[in-house]
Amino acid sequence: PSFNSDKYVGRLLDNQSLAELVHKGNDLVTEIKSLDSDMQMLVYENYNKFISATDTIRAMKQKVEGMDEQMNQLAANMETIIESNRSISSHVSGRRGQLEKLNGVRKLLVKLQFLFELPAKLQQCVDAGQHGKAVQYYAAATSILKHYGHLASFQSIHDEAVDIMATLKVKLTEMLAADHTSLDTLSEVVRLL
Repeated sequence: PSFNSDKYVGRLLDNQSLAELVHKGNDLVTEIKSLDSDMQMLVYENYNKFISATDTIRAMKQKVEGMDEQMNQLAANMETIIESNRSISSHVSGRRGQLEKLNGVRKLLVKLQFLFELPAKLQQCVDAGQHGKAVQYYAAATSILKHYGHLASFQSIHDEAVDIMATLKVKLTEMLAADHTSLDTLSEVVRLL
């Protein structure tokens, strides 16, 4: 319910004497002055807060406006990057098949080079006493040599490798039969045989 000033004044006039009405009027004036003074005090106390809030809002507005420009620039930069990526991708995709073929050829050439150098590597390892490495090289090449052994160039590599490994086997068997061979060496020889 809202305050009805006409009813309030009518009730005061009906129920109170002139002296009471003057006293009530003076009380109201005092109360109004007190409220006015309180309002001025609140405004004074919060004036700096109001000014600071206004400055903060103004600064935020400027930063947001600056951010709009930065975001637009960022979006333009991203679009440029996306276009460049599409261009590079389309350019590379045409050559991807060629690159894959070339990579396959390169891997094949590395394997062929390993096979063609195999007899020399095996002999070096045997001469240097690196028997484990010789066995490792031979094991890596055995399946390929057996598969392509029907070709003349691979047959000669296969034959040389088999001869070198037969010599190594004889050497390892002699080491196994020798009395002065250490336990570590015997263990290694057994593993390689």
